[in-house]
Amino acid sequence: MSNLDLSWENYEYGGEVDSALVVRWSDLPYHVAFWRNYVPVWFFDDGVGFYFGWIEAAPYECLCDDEREHMKLEVLEDDPSFIKIRWSMDLVTFGGRVYRGNTKIVEDYEFGVDGTCVRQATLFHGTELDQKRNKNGYEISEFGVVNPPGTAPIDNILRDNVVDRIIDPFDGKKIDILWEEDGEGIVHSSGWDKDILEWGGQVHILMRESGMVPYVAFGKKSMPDGYFPVKYLVWGLSFEKSVLTFSHWPRKMDEYYVHENRSKKIRELGLPTHTPILSCQFRKPCNEIESPLVFRWLIGIGRGETHAVDRCRGWFAEEGDC
Repeated sequence: MSNLDLSWENYEYGGEVDSALVVRWSDLPYHVAFWRNYVPVWFFDDGVGFYFGWIEAAPYECLCDDEREHMKLEVLEDDPSFIKIRWSMDLVTFGGRVYRGNTKIVEDYEFGVDGTCVRQATLFHGTELDQKRNKNGYEISEFGVVNPPGTAPIDNILRDNVVDRIIDPFDGKKIDILWEEDGEGIVHSSGWDKDILEWGGQVHILMRESGMVPYVAFGKKSMPDGYFPVKYLVWGLSFEKSVLTFSHWPRKMDEYYVHENRSKKIRELGLPTHTPILSCQFRKPCNEIESPLVFRWLIGIGRGETHAVDRCRGWFAEEGDC
């Protein structure tokens, strides 16, 4: 069994250096860095990373706070067998304006020696009208791949064209989300089935060629009643015909939402980039959203699909989803 280690580091990635809080396991080939904008990223030894999101009501999100002026990172517990980190923030857009005047997010990450992590996000919905943006709902999770400079997403995640295998942990149903590259080097997505939204729980296996597979799981009981995400921005930020890769994060931002969809061009950028795989949202009239709301996920890296699903089933049982 691994021991856990926690340290602040001057963390370098793709030519970018910034302070980061880093979680390491003594015998596992990956670590977690709360790095740029304090977004936690699961980095493998080959430099490929995976992130599992934040709460946003675009254009209000943590990526707009490049200098970390409206967020804080705290260590709540630090033990060789258990680490708990709190990432809290005002939900701001550029210029520091807070969504609906006082919207706040508190994200707690609990790491165990087995390599798993429970993410718990608490949303404190703002109470003031926002004349520029009153969205009917929030994006509560986006997961995707961080691409090392010189690589495209299809270089870092894909097995037999499958990018995301979605599994119903209770009856074993499986849906494969496919990425396929056309003759112009543009990646297209397919495979979504709306019946997935009726499942009691979801395990998302991100397919890599290596035996170690990132996963994220959530269920009806790990989400507040009435707020289970039922509207999804489909793979590649809803542009099903063209999966988009963004170069504004995890480097310091020059421009927002600078994106590319051709694999050759992404490689030629020579920059760290990120590619969303799935975004999950709930929809509710803005003035009817309750507060606070608590959402929970299980995140980890499994030794193959079976190992990942077994871990998730155990967590679902603990959450009362079985």
